[in-house]
Amino acid sequence: MSVNTTSHFLYWLLLAPLLLIPAMWGYFLISIEDFAQLAKMNLPLAIKWNTVASWQYYLVWSITLVPALIILWGLFNLRRAFHAFSRNDVFNMQNVTYIKRFALALIAGAVLKTCIIPMISVVFSLNHPPGEKILSIQFSSNDFAMFAIGMVFWVIAKILIQANELSTENQQFV
Repeated sequence: MSVNTTSHFLYWLLLAPLLLIPAMWGYFLISIEDFAQLAKMNLPLAIKWNTVASWQYYLVWSITLVPALIILWGLFNLRRAFHAFSRNDVFNMQNVTYIKRFALALIAGAVLKTCIIPMISVVFSLNHPPGEKILSIQFSSNDFAMFAIGMVFWVIAKILIQANELSTENQQFV
């Protein structure tokens, strides 16, 4: 499979999360009860769920929206890079910008996730009695992997800068 074909396929494949993730967030905004169920199932926190008010779910929804938007921005930029690659437009500074933005989104998403969990734990335990409030800090191997992959893409962007310079230099000799 050629680079053009693979890039074209990935360009269209990335459309799915770019459409589905905002639809999912919109659904959870409309149906905050389902968001609450998702939070209860996925957060390993000792929260007294019966004390959590709906405004707290909306606040947590807003907090978790930030990294989701950053990742969407990164995927949007990656999709633009694949679109250029599918047209054989590889060595240019615009693609470097797209790849750098994707890398920054991954790095920021990983860092933000480590900050978001403590905020969520505090928000959900605000109604707990004094002395029973929760501050949870988590860092998983997934967070590290996302950060590392972001760093790899950052290095790839730097390599593309050098490749672009070589390509420009070669064109001047021809």
